[in-house]
Amino acid sequence: MSQRKPPSGLRVLIADQGWPEEGQPVQHRFRENRFRLDDFSDEDAAEMRAGRKLPIVAIVQEKNASNTRWVAVDHLWNFVGSPDMLGAFENPREIPDPVLRAFVADLWTGVFDLSVGQFVHRRASRRTWRVLDLESTPYEGDSHLLTGYVICGPEHGTGQAVRVPVEELRKR
Repeated sequence: MSQRKPPSGLRVLIADQGWPEEGQPVQHRFRENRFRLDDFSDEDAAEMRAGRKLPIVAIVQEKNASNTRWVAVDHLWNFVGSPDMLGAFENPREIPDPVLRAFVADLWTGVFDLSVGQFVHRRASRRTWRVLDLESTPYEGDSHLLTGYVICGPEHGTGQAVRVPVEELRKR
């Protein structure tokens, strides 16, 4: 993974979330909802006890105002993964695990705060587009997960709609 700044100024960090300390006060705002080992399924807990798996957190980060360090924007706790899943990614599409990728794409899309009807520009263009739909995929029951893509049409409604990754857009 390259360490260059992504065009959107955001990235996804997949990290070992660690374990909450029994009776310890929460010291960090992102450590509030961590599962304890017994909160995971018996199979996952056994894999973690054996050291083959670990609890992981996916964190969407952005560069601070002085562009000197990454700071957390939002996160997802309590996934189970292997140590080879850890790392920094320019966008969720780079995450190898399909389940984690789907949940992170949903979180990633929400961070961009786009809505249907909103006018946007593609980062590589001055052309104005209108958001027609936030692409999603069915999840459980009636719920859906956002995919990290937006369907956009030309500002004035003439021309073909395009499917665009959210990180390529900026609000007008």
